[in-house]
Amino acid sequence: MAPVSLCILLAFLGFSSFGLALAAYRSRPAPVLSRYHPFLSAVATAALLILIPLSPVAVRRSMILLGLGGATFASTVLAFWQHRGMRSKEGTIPGEPAGEGIRTQIAGEDHASPESHLPSSFPRDLLSRFTDPEVIGSGGVSRVFRARRKDSGRVVAVKVPLTMDEVTGMAFLKEMRTWEELKHENIAQILGANILPVPYVEMEFFPRSLDELKKPLDIRTAARIVAGIARGLAFAHARGIIHRDLKPGNIPLTDTLEPKIGDWGLSKFLGGGTATDLSGFSPNYAAPEQVDPGRFGHADERTDIYGAGGIFYELVTGQPPFTGEGIAEITGRILSSAPALPSSLNPAARPVDGIIMRCLEKEPKRRYPRAGDLEEDLLRFLGEEHRG
Repeated sequence: MAPVSLCILLAFLGFSSFGLALAAYRSRPAPVLSRYHPFLSAVATAALLILIPLSPVAVRRSMILLGLGGATFASTVLAFWQHRGMRSKEGTIPGEPAGEGIRTQIAGEDHASPESHLPSSFPRDLLSRFTDPEVIGSGGVSRVFRARRKDSGRVVAVKVPLTMDEVTGMAFLKEMRTWEELKHENIAQILGANILPVPYVEMEFFPRSLDELKKPLDIRTAARIVAGIARGLAFAHARGIIHRDLKPGNIPLTDTLEPKIGDWGLSKFLGGGTATDLSGFSPNYAAPEQVDPGRFGHADERTDIYGAGGIFYELVTGQPPFTGEGIAEITGRILSSAPALPSSLNPAARPVDGIIMRCLEKEPKRRYPRAGDLEEDLLRFLGEEHRG
């Protein structure tokens, strides 16, 4: 009975060794095999050491048993080698905030291969269209790469979903459809999108965002940037779409500091179905109605106006309106505290105190009713005519 049980165990180890080898070859981890294979290999090896001396001479001398013993040893070495190799390739995504818990495998430094610097998360099916992919950002459901088009040599941003499950796929597809409709000078443009050979969105690439600017900014420069954001929001709102996740990291910039609203992954159609099946917010920039809709109502155009006010606040003070040690502390302040006047942190911001604080009113009805109204006040401060 013991030799039969041992053979069954060793047969499993042989198949799992093959699975691990295949996973290593394809750069795709096999979590279940990786977790149990080393343990079972060690058990089988120990069992061999005990059972071989106790087995009858005929069995002990059996080439089959010795062969299986050799296979066990080899599979054990393979398992640890594969596990170590996969771990050694694992690294943090460049530019990803600490604590996000999203990781990717980066290829080695072998310059002999054209894919030597290719992150394994970039779909290989897209290599016929793009070269030199480099991770530049990651979120809850997608990852963004800087890449170069093979046909034109143009540098673009390529957004792909992190997973291919049904919910993420539907959300990604709806974002593609929504974003394609938003063609405006202050909204980052989609250059191409498809679900084949894999879901992806090709977008304009900008080398920096508001998040990367040294703050606080000159007040007039900040006002011009926020006026551009308001202009883009007014265009989207007129088409029944709200963004719901405005923050400096989602506002790419041109070389002339013209803002381009990007990442419409949490956008929503007003008065109808959502543009995505996902909801969420970035704690430092969330409006009260996103934190407690039961008290403040559901998100609408004024939620984006709050977000624009939060960006304006950070541009002129160097910090978001509300900060804290964790989400609970931040959201508690959003619901119950008034932000400090911008001019208390930067006296030069006094002329725009009223504009910023109106955007950041907790009750949506006390904010600017339309993004166009916010833009008009900003242009009036700047002494410029309304651009329409």
